[in-house]
Amino acid sequence: MSTHFSKKIPSSDEWIILDTHDFNSQTITPELSKKIFNAGYKYIYITLGVKYGEQQHKYQQSLDNKDFDILKGDTPVLFQAIIIDSLNCCHKNISDILPSKLYILGKKSFTISQTLYNSWDGIAVTPDQNKTHPAYNIYQTFSRFPEKMYDMYHWNNTNKLNILLGKSTELSPIEKKKICIENERRTSIFGDIIAIFQKYYKNNWVCITTKTKIDDKLFQKKYNRFASSYIMERPITYYFNNKVYFGGSIVKPIEPVKKHEFEYFFGFSNLCRDFNVNKTRYFYNTNIGITRKCHNSIYDYLNGLEDILWDREFYKFLFWVGVNHLGVMLDNEFKFSEELAKFLDLKPLTENEIYNLCYPNCLTYI
Repeated sequence: MSTHFSKKIPSSDEWIILDTHDFNSQTITPELSKKIFNAGYKYIYITLGVKYGEQQHKYQQSLDNKDFDILKGDTPVLFQAIIIDSLNCCHKNISDILPSKLYILGKKSFTISQTLYNSWDGIAVTPDQNKTHPAYNIYQTFSRFPEKMYDMYHWNNTNKLNILLGKSTELSPIEKKKICIENERRTSIFGDIIAIFQKYYKNNWVCITTKTKIDDKLFQKKYNRFASSYIMERPITYYFNNKVYFGGSIVKPIEPVKKHEFEYFFGFSNLCRDFNVNKTRYFYNTNIGITRKCHNSIYDYLNGLEDILWDREFYKFLFWVGVNHLGVMLDNEFKFSEELAKFLDLKPLTENEIYNLCYPNCLTYI
């Protein structure tokens, strides 16, 4: 059983991760060990890698016995358990600087440094003991902690260390993104409109069966990544401010494709048992992001419309953009329409207008 984990964030205040990629000094000192213990941490997951593992080993070899005196005293440093990453192992002398009742090291299937790993022979226990062994339960506890994106993992580890070292803390990636989005909106004339888009933004395509039959001559054969196959597509377009805008598509199958993606896309049963070559659907390709940093940004999409009159035609266009590019569907279209109308100080779209904007016949332009 391996003790290599990726980007775990402990849900318990008793756990801390020591990943030297998050250290400024890349070394664990006796002083840091004492601070970790005094802060109430009882369990540690440590991952170093060859470079920092060997660096830590050499650092500790340079210390005198008196350098470890800080770990002694009335309440000597003694952790409950330390899990050692079996892929990015540290040398056994880490036990001098991080005293613990139990060291848990997974079995060797592959490890970057044999020397560091082999130094633990006879000192650490593997987590695959019987279920009554403490190592097993401690390992299971850590394994159940959530795995996050690297930026959150790095921020969590760094912030805990900053607190221990008396340094200033950093805003989380989520908080930084929120501030960035707010700043973007303050500098754009469409900021409040984009805030409404954000509220109903789904980043998910929707495929709904059409109620009208469309001439086969109006379709073109194209590969669709959501259906994982070639299908027939008819672009959904919108004419506004002397320009044609392309949105989603009306789609239909060419032949049965016994793939889950294809069956889900068209709403066919397993193995396409109810396949129908005449089945047409509305497909909305949500391919625009709501921040400036996105490859396809809503800010770029609305570029050039800063001087446009905010009238009913602009209102309809915004609604169409929300449906075709931002996934404003799934029973949210009426709420979205009402909130957009309130901000623009216009009467809400009628049910018929909403229906025609969501499900156009799309016969006028290709």
